[in-house]
Amino acid sequence: MKTLLVVALMILMGGVAYAQTTRADSARILKAVKADLKKFKLDKRLWKDFKDRQFGVTSDHFKPVKASVSDSTLLNDSVYVRAYRAGAAKKTSKRHTTGHYFLFAGGASIIILAAAMLTAVALAFSAWN
Repeated sequence: MKTLLVVALMILMGGVAYAQTTRADSARILKAVKADLKKFKLDKRLWKDFKDRQFGVTSDHFKPVKASVSDSTLLNDSVYVRAYRAGAAKKTSKRHTTGHYFLFAGGASIIILAAAMLTAVALAFSAWN
């Protein structure tokens, strides 16, 4: 009986949508955030501090400033500021040192070199027999 009531209610209210509509310029704002985040980078001292303490998205270090924003009127838009802060924090958390990339590339090249040597040894033994 309970399921029948739920199904009937769903049929009656099926045409009504309760989803929140998005603003027309939210796509434009998010494009501006992506473009502005390409220029964002914490300086080395703050980045090391971030690695140690992991300050949050609401930190003033991720706050957009006039110098790094393409349209300064967007600084008053809360959607822009929230998206910018979240994107800046995400970009900073994914940032690695140069040594990390050298280590990764070195490990990958060792694996490729070992595979090439094993292939050469296998071909040499197959030609010998």
